[in-house]
Amino acid sequence: MRRLPLSARMIVMLMAVAPLLSGCQDGTLSGMVVFDGRHVVDHERTIRGDLAVIGGEVRIASGATIQGSVWLLGGTCSVDGTVEGDVNALAGALSVGDSAVIRGKLHQAGSLLDVAPDARIVGGIAESTPEGMAGRASVGSRLLGGARQALVVGVLGLLLGFWFARPIANTGRTAFRYPSVSLAVGLLAGVIGLIVSVLVGFTIILLPLAFLMALLGLLAAVYGWFGLGAAIARRLTPGFPPPLRIGLGSLGVAMSVSVVSLVPLVGGLLGLTVTAWGLGAALITRFGLRAFRPAVIPPADPDETG
Repeated sequence: MRRLPLSARMIVMLMAVAPLLSGCQDGTLSGMVVFDGRHVVDHERTIRGDLAVIGGEVRIASGATIQGSVWLLGGTCSVDGTVEGDVNALAGALSVGDSAVIRGKLHQAGSLLDVAPDARIVGGIAESTPEGMAGRASVGSRLLGGARQALVVGVLGLLLGFWFARPIANTGRTAFRYPSVSLAVGLLAGVIGLIVSVLVGFTIILLPLAFLMALLGLLAAVYGWFGLGAAIARRLTPGFPPPLRIGLGSLGVAMSVSVVSLVPLVGGLLGLTVTAWGLGAALITRFGLRAFRPAVIPPADPDETG
C-alpha cells in the first residue's frame, strides 16, 4: 500500500494526538500540544497522553514521564526523561540525552536527530524516507506508486461510467467551460475543508467525524478527476463508449498528476491546482446532477445612475 505524503500524515497524526491540554491536581497532564514558545516538562511531572510539538521549543527534563508518545512535527524537542510510547520525529530537530529512556521506537523521518551514546531506546531507531521529500525517494518507486494509484482511479472511473456517465460528463464540461469559477470554488472548499477537519479532530468525540469529512473530501476530489478525464477523453477518443472514455481519461489524469508531482515545488502546486479545478466543477454542479449557470449582473438603469 502506498503511504500518504508527509504533509498528509502530519495532519492525520495531529488529529490523532489532539486532546487539549488539561491539568490535574496531582501534577499530571492529560495531553499536551505545543504550537510556539519555550516549554519545560519538569522532573516528577507526568503527561498522561501524547505530547505533540508543532512549533516552539520543548524540553522533557530528567525525571519527567510521558505516558504516551511524542510527535515532533516542527520546532525543537529535547528528551532527557522517560517516554513510555514511541518518539516520532517527522520534522524539526530532536535531541535525546544520556538520561533519556524511550520504551518504544524512535521513528526518524525528515528531522534533525542527535542521540547521546548512553540514551536507552528499547525499540531501537527506525529511519524512513517520506515520499514528500524531493530527491530522497527514487523516481522509479514514485512512478510505480503513481501508476498503481492511477490504475485504481481508472478502474473506478470505468465502473462508475456504467451508471453515472452523464453526471461525470457534465462535471467535465463545466470544468472546461468555467475554469476560473471551478478553480476558485475548489481552492476555497479545499482550504475550508482542511481547516474544519483539523479543528473538529481536536475533540476526541468528533474525531470519527473529522476522518469522515476528510474521506468525503478525497472522494469528491477523485470524482473531479473523473470529470476532467471524461472531458479530455471525449475529445481524443470520440468513438469510444462513455464508460471506457471515463476510465481511460481518469487514468490519464491521475497518472499525469503523479508524474507532474515529481517536479520539486512546482509539480506539487500544479497537481493541487488540477485537483482543485476538478473538485470545484464537481461542487458547483452538485456532482454533475445539475447544470451550472453563472450569475449575471443586469446592466444599470440609466435613469437610476442619473
